[in-house]
Amino acid sequence: MPPLAMNKTTIPCLWGCVVEYMLELDNDDKDSYWCQSVFDGCGSMSLSFQQRNLHTKRIEVIDDPVNQDVLKDAGVANFLYSITRVRRNGLLWLAPPCSSWGFLPRSKSKRSAAYPQGSNVDGWVLWGNRLADFTANAILTATALGIYVVLEQPSDSCMPHYGPVQEALEVVGARRVAVS
Repeated sequence: MPPLAMNKTTIPCLWGCVVEYMLELDNDDKDSYWCQSVFDGCGSMSLSFQQRNLHTKRIEVIDDPVNQDVLKDAGVANFLYSITRVRRNGLLWLAPPCSSWGFLPRSKSKRSAAYPQGSNVDGWVLWGNRLADFTANAILTATALGIYVVLEQPSDSCMPHYGPVQEALEVVGARRVAVS
């Protein structure tokens, strides 16, 4: 998702004022990153970036369930602060959990390309939808700030068809790349 779309992309309304404030804070180079990874699990992507001397900020709920849970206000604030510290032309790596979005759990999640939101009574599916909503906002925010975005999902994932994610991907002119 090229930052070339940055002039066509706006930061989501709920995040806009916070991002503007964060950008006004002192932002010297010692506090800036080349990469930010969100939903990094065991940290393999962050470690890979660090090994290539790319200063990286990692946000992962298992590291800090209070301040790094992006479904809570503190986690969103932490994300917004750190995304404003990623250098222009830097990278945001998003790898939201795909457990309810793939092919295997479809009998339980009731997700499909035509109905990606899935079951509206299953807490596990609703949790996945909330993470996807965050992901859509993160894609738009990063692109508006001139940051490249990678959304890591399996090829059979329904997440790219989920309304807010699909709209965000279209707005930023995303391209799909399969790696085997």
